[in-house]
Amino acid sequence: MRTLRQHCADLGVAIEFGRKVDGVDEFADCDLIVAADGAASTIRTRYREHFEPTIDLRPNFLAWYGTTCLFEPLSLIFRENGDGLLIAHTYRYSRTHSTFLVECDPQTWRHAGLDRMAEPESLAYCEQVFRDDLDGHPLLSNKSDWFRYPIVRNRRWSWRNVVLLGDALRTGHPSVGSGTRLAMQDAIALFDAWRACGDDVEALLAEFERRRRPGSDALQAAAVKSTEWYESVRSRMHLDPISFAYDYLRRTGRVDHADVRQRDPALAAAFEALHPEGVPP
Repeated sequence: MRTLRQHCADLGVAIEFGRKVDGVDEFADCDLIVAADGAASTIRTRYREHFEPTIDLRPNFLAWYGTTCLFEPLSLIFRENGDGLLIAHTYRYSRTHSTFLVECDPQTWRHAGLDRMAEPESLAYCEQVFRDDLDGHPLLSNKSDWFRYPIVRNRRWSWRNVVLLGDALRTGHPSVGSGTRLAMQDAIALFDAWRACGDDVEALLAEFERRRRPGSDALQAAAVKSTEWYESVRSRMHLDPISFAYDYLRRTGRVDHADVRQRDPALAAAFEALHPEGVPP
């Protein structure tokens, strides 16, 4: 972010922090307005009759934490206890810290009493569940309240000279990629559309959607399947480690057995040995 801010400053872009924007009327003199204000986008909500969004609030509960325990590379941790099943999505994001995203189904959330706990109590509970994995390191909170993940879609990506980007436009799921990365890819595609169409705003927004929507829709479809896998993963906990890992790799529907063979020949061979009757294509 520091690098991006510096580039903006070098180009003369004025950056304002903490400013609330409820509508686009104050930007009437602008040629193009980019609304990249997150999954709960104020602009998208204000003009919802034009963008026609749908929001699918998924059943699982998640809480974003950090930790000084370094996880490399991206790691998934599954822990069962008397309350149910809790999952940690972990990855290092700096030299000193990792993200630690905890997920659980509604039954576990209620049975553990997480629906009644204050945020510090929830943090302490999760530290206890994952104590062996954290190796003595604490979980760190940043208003880490539990939430349900929204799958956001928009029938229209733009209206007049206003275009949605990032989570305001479409959400994926933490298990298939960074929302920040998707937003940056949106911005790159918008820039490429501008290079192709020049200052014709209507044409460049149509070109942006033409270039970006197919890949965006495909990624979101994979994200939904991945989301559904986590929502039903408790029914797979009986699987042996090889079959479980294989099922995980194929959860989005975008990976077939040949892909598994190419990515992880040892896993593919081990799965084939467990299933001499044949494997799914």
